[in-house]
Amino acid sequence: FLPQYLILKLERPAIVQNITFGKYEKTHVCNLKKFKVFGGMNEENMTELLSSGLKNDYNKETFTLKHKIDEQMFPCRFIKIVPLLSWGPSFNFSIWYVELSGIDDPDIVQPCLNWYSKYREQEAIRLCLKHFRQHNYTEAFESLQKKTKIALEHPMLTDMHDKLVLKGDFDACEELIEKAVNGKKLRNLDY
Repeated sequence: FLPQYLILKLERPAIVQNITFGKYEKTHVCNLKKFKVFGGMNEENMTELLSSGLKNDYNKETFTLKHKIDEQMFPCRFIKIVPLLSWGPSFNFSIWYVELSGIDDPDIVQPCLNWYSKYREQEAIRLCLKHFRQHNYTEAFESLQKKTKIALEHPMLTDMHDKLVLKGDFDACEELIEKAVNGKKLRNLDY
């Protein structure tokens, strides 16, 4: 069967912070037991903003949506609600009411749009760098990294890759790990 979903197109880009679901006046087998919410600037490229479910009652429920990447707010123009499971087995899904809330002030959203565009470009370059390195396209990797000045990863991981993968120097890798542990550098790494 084809997946069911509902796409909401906003009048203009906004920072969508919350979603509220209203329900039928009493418990109902078609209420959403599990669902996901995605958002993005276009319908083809969306980020998961929420994975949750509704209680099977008549009270409306509000959920906070993911709206930041690296502590920076990002805008959405499209919100996609994907029902996964209803409270009754083999029943259709019912979405009785949806309300979105957040920020649509252009003075706030426009700088976020600019940041998000730059962020997506940097992530695309990082994916290219990763591909080039994995396939040993050293010249392309070095050229792209030099031109863009975008690091694929933390310099310590790059050093580890050089010592382990390119040179096969296990002793140097062990020294690097010991140095990192003793120097408490591992605490600063994002996992």
